[in-house]
Amino acid sequence: GAACLTGGSTSGGDTTGTTTTTTPTTTGASETTGAPFDPSITLRISTMAFVDPHLFITEEGMDTDTDTGTGGAGASCVNDVTMLVNGLLNSEITDGKFNLLLRFEDFAEVDEVRLLDAACEPPAMAGAQWICTPGTAPTVNLTTQIVAEPGCRNLEPDVYRPVNLPMINDPTPPCMRTTRGSITWPVSGLVGSLDLREAQVVAMLDDAVAPSKLIDGVVYGFLPMSVAQNLQIDAPLFGLVDLWSVIDAPACTTTYPDYLPNVDMMKINGIEVQGAWLAINFTAEQVEYRPKG
Repeated sequence: GAACLTGGSTSGGDTTGTTTTTTPTTTGASETTGAPFDPSITLRISTMAFVDPHLFITEEGMDTDTDTGTGGAGASCVNDVTMLVNGLLNSEITDGKFNLLLRFEDFAEVDEVRLLDAACEPPAMAGAQWICTPGTAPTVNLTTQIVAEPGCRNLEPDVYRPVNLPMINDPTPPCMRTTRGSITWPVSGLVGSLDLREAQVVAMLDDAVAPSKLIDGVVYGFLPMSVAQNLQIDAPLFGLVDLWSVIDAPACTTTYPDYLPNVDMMKINGIEVQGAWLAINFTAEQVEYRPKG
């Protein structure tokens, strides 16, 4: 008060005539531990599954022009292997062989999510978080927004098979949604990365302020045939087959008429390009993120 400013004393004791006033400052530290507050949230893909299109294995017929067993008119349909492939994908995730992280550097100011590969260790105790360290592959940065109104998913239903459409996740608010555009989405060491056009990633947040899970997630977009032909799947009993051969399977049209054909067209850079629209469901759970160094 005034007595301090004039060198006086409100308690009758001696003073030096000097008073220091300290204003508390905000450092971002935790009030309970004193540790710096970390605004980031990192989640690891915990499940993933192809929903549309379905994937098929065919036995190729004899090509009469080359006398080889490729591209012949007598190709026969073997089976729908979608569930098999999805099982292999999720085994890699469960075993820690495939680790895809979605990282928000500052969730309170959500405007970007980063996709990055990682080396992850399972928790020592049930229910605890996985521990992940970022890998060396380039990070994919996606512009993101939080959606509070219904209609998080923004896909075109007509480009998907009607029998599969009800199975594609349709997250409800609050949810995260990336801007529509080109997205490189890794699909484990089993397949590689899908370079999708007109793609989006959408998922429901279990908590709008501090999410620990992504629920009913879905990534959808157009996969050009040229990209799919360069991706290999190690199919049990059949060896390596390219992804396009299990998407475009005319030999299975009669056996699976509700699921085929899967071929679509899109104009890219003014040129009509053959490909297929994909929809992949996923979920994710928060991990303990440990930066290198």
